Amino acid sequence: MGILRVLVVVPQVGEVAAVVLEVPIMLVIAWFACDWVLKKVPVPRRNLDRVVVGAFALGLLLTAEAVLSIGLTGISLQEHFRSYSRAGPLIGLAAQLLFASFPLIRAQSS
Repeated sequence: MGILRVLVVVPQVGEVAAVVLEVPIMLVIAWFACDWVLKKVPVPRRNLDRVVVGAFALGLLLTAEAVLSIGLTGISLQEHFRSYSRAGPLIGLAAQLLFASFPLIRAQSS
């Protein structure tokens, strides 16, 4: 959804508002995707196992985001990391941290 957000929504409402609109949609999708994955790949209910799964997923997500950011915009890795000083990317990062907690939360709630 990032490309749609940047090309269509940001010009209309600005970066922060666009991220605020995107985050709930992405978190709902991630919540159900987490449930689907955990049904396909049985992960023990132990907290440590669920934290490791969430951390691994977060690592993959952040790596993919950095690769796409660098590849599509031509910025350096340092510039990519510096972007987290702005409100929009920082809100997105907070949502990604919440995403990483989903395997643990799902273990507690089911």
